[in-house]
Amino acid sequence: MFEMCNWMSAPTTVAKNWATKSVMHYRNPSRGSWFTDEVEASSEFSSDLAALADGSPLLRELMIAEAPCSVRSLHRVTRNGDPVQVGDWVVVRRLGEQTRAGRVREMMECTSSGETFSSIRLRCDSCKDVHDDETTGAVWAAAGESNAAMVVSFERVHIEVVVRSVTRIRDEFV
Repeated sequence: MFEMCNWMSAPTTVAKNWATKSVMHYRNPSRGSWFTDEVEASSEFSSDLAALADGSPLLRELMIAEAPCSVRSLHRVTRNGDPVQVGDWVVVRRLGEQTRAGRVREMMECTSSGETFSSIRLRCDSCKDVHDDETTGAVWAAAGESNAAMVVSFERVHIEVVVRSVTRIRDEFV
């Protein structure tokens, strides 16, 4: 890159190059597909939340925290070609927070009044705080079972589907 310029204008050349690539990226509609999540629903939207809340721990928590207008159950969510489905083990990362792993037990797509877009929420159980092993690159958690659960805002986190391997010493997520 620097050999294409006179070395004095290198920062400007780099900035123009990245700006051009950005414009080309946004003009191509097929490249914009990573902004949306694809969902595979297992039910239709319903606004009778009280009736649905009896059998859904996730919906009971959402009614307290977010108060959605209507919801539908999901079987699978795909982000950028990577599917997450009910029953998968996932590692959830969010900047500034402890990384956690858990098993997806329930997924819902929620609509709220005044919002243009729907949101996707996951309920994970058997949640544990995980650590990255710098020497081996493994993601691990302390051995043993956990009763902890968490609600995940799919739009605000990075989710990685993993396989849980239980050893005597620790649980590893690969």
